[in-house]
Amino acid sequence: MSSATAVQTTQTIHTIRPCAPEEAQDVWRLVASDPVIDTNSPYLYVMAADFWRDTFLVAHDEEGRLSGYVLGVPRPDRNAVFVWQITVAEHARRQGLADKMLDAVTAAARPLGLTMLEATVAPGNEASTRLFTRFAEKHGVPCEVSEGYAGSLFPEEDSQGERLFSIGPVPPGRAGNKT
Repeated sequence: MSSATAVQTTQTIHTIRPCAPEEAQDVWRLVASDPVIDTNSPYLYVMAADFWRDTFLVAHDEEGRLSGYVLGVPRPDRNAVFVWQITVAEHARRQGLADKMLDAVTAAARPLGLTMLEATVAPGNEASTRLFTRFAEKHGVPCEVSEGYAGSLFPEEDSQGERLFSIGPVPPGRAGNKT
């Protein structure tokens, strides 16, 4: 995705485009404000904007406020774009923006030859489970859920691990186009 795309959500128009390294600190702040997802090092977001510029996308509303972001990491070995994180700012929630950002990252991965979308989700994260399941249903493609990473791999004593969602393949012309 080398340019900006305007998308209509239920309440406003958002512009989705690649994240510039100069915006990475704003993304870090957005992630830090979301109690559900893990905040990574600010350096990770700067590096990601540089390394994965085609699939690290930000969304801004009509007032220019950062409304959300999705970081897709290309996985050519699996023909997939792996959604590392996705979040929507409080002011833009419940408008369908997360769905639009998944459409955008899938479309951005298409020129890289990637037709699958993958993500890991903690068992108790119902919002993400619904998001990825809804994406598969919307595009009429399979969504396979399997063990992604066992809880024993994480330092937290209470970690339940992560389930892997493998969605697709999303046929050409369908990513971002089916309503």
